[in-house]
Amino acid sequence: MVASGPLVFVLDSVERALIEPGDGAAFEAATETLGWITPLCLDHPDPMVDCAALRLRALALALDGRLVAASGSAMTAIARARQRGLQVELARSLLIGAAIERRLRHKASAEAMCLEAAALFASCGLAAWGERVERERERLGLRRGDGIELTPAERGVAELAATGATNREIARRLNLGEKTVEVHLTRAFRKLAIRRRGQLARALKSGEATG
Repeated sequence: MVASGPLVFVLDSVERALIEPGDGAAFEAATETLGWITPLCLDHPDPMVDCAALRLRALALALDGRLVAASGSAMTAIARARQRGLQVELARSLLIGAAIERRLRHKASAEAMCLEAAALFASCGLAAWGERVERERERLGLRRGDGIELTPAERGVAELAATGATNREIARRLNLGEKTVEVHLTRAFRKLAIRRRGQLARALKSGEATG
């Protein structure tokens, strides 16, 4: 088993090169490193190494165009970091997840991830990472208060429900409890002045908010 210290350094360097690909040579080197570093580190006993490896796997899958699989890996990283109380790892995983959700056109869930990541980076005093979140929000093209008057969490749940996802599926995708999903949906229904899931898509599209 490779020691955690060197692995954390390599994982961090690769991740930074991939999310800020300004240096072409560094980006190429990072993509080559992905091939051997990720399998070595997945399920590593050091939770920081494990979470970082999951993020890199998500990035590798996204680079390959396998966005659904990439989203699954990012969600696993988010869930594990949250469970272990690793705030920085959680914030970085949320940022990667947001970028993937954006590419999947899940703007509401991407925005919710960005907001949580920004709050975590701010609480940890990581201004540079906070700036990365702001750049991701700019790529989303969303403004605070834009569209319907739902919170990011309510909108994320409602958007997934509009696609036909069940409460259990939504809970698994967003790493929420089913009760939490039910609460968000109830509030969204009230704000949108609707009573059925079948009305969600139209309400979200037209922005028919009443509350």
